Amino acid sequence: QHPSLDSYSYAFAHIPDLPRYFLNSVIVTTAGLLGVLLISSLAGYALVWLEFPGRRLILAGMAASLFFPTQITSVIGIYQVSANLNLLDSLIGLILPYIAINLVVSTFVMQGVFRALPKELLEAARVDGCSTLRTFWRIALPLCANGLIVVGMLNFIAMWGEFLLAYTLTSTSASRTLTVAMAGATAGTGVWEWPYIAAVFTVMIVAPIVLFIALQKWFMKGLLEGALRQ
Repeated sequence: QHPSLDSYSYAFAHIPDLPRYFLNSVIVTTAGLLGVLLISSLAGYALVWLEFPGRRLILAGMAASLFFPTQITSVIGIYQVSANLNLLDSLIGLILPYIAINLVVSTFVMQGVFRALPKELLEAARVDGCSTLRTFWRIALPLCANGLIVVGMLNFIAMWGEFLLAYTLTSTSASRTLTVAMAGATAGTGVWEWPYIAAVFTVMIVAPIVLFIALQKWFMKGLLEGALRQ
């Protein structure tokens, strides 16, 4: 009967370390996203346009990994590796697994994008003296900007809302993300106050929604240009 925004200000004022959790989510998602974009674009380009031993074996292994629930089955292994490397309860300990888990699908997407490029265009660049890396960076990558947006959107949503690894690999507010904080947040009242909790969850989903609205034109164009074709 009396709409107001008081729940938002109350939640941010009474949930301990909420700004820190939000910042952690931004750092982890941004770094993980940049890592996936860089590695998947390099890998996708190499798998399409470079001839090297074991290329088909790599593709087969990547395809086989898609049939397993990697994020669930690998939690114990990721935890053990992180413990051995002293990466538990750290942001880098979240960023690296996020990159690894999302890398295969992203590479397949970028592979489809690079395969759609005209072969004559890349050959002309090589005739003009471009090295392999320069051809990738100056010719191929700019032409695949829409594919990068597709990969970026898919990974942003996956990383921003990820819970299982963030809960398993972190234990303090120094490295926990917003999703983990919200799982047990009570807005400082000791009980679940739904208006306050709903306000924070609304803030959480605003970022992906705004990003999609801003990039939907290029996202859909990337899909139509064959970003998901193999």
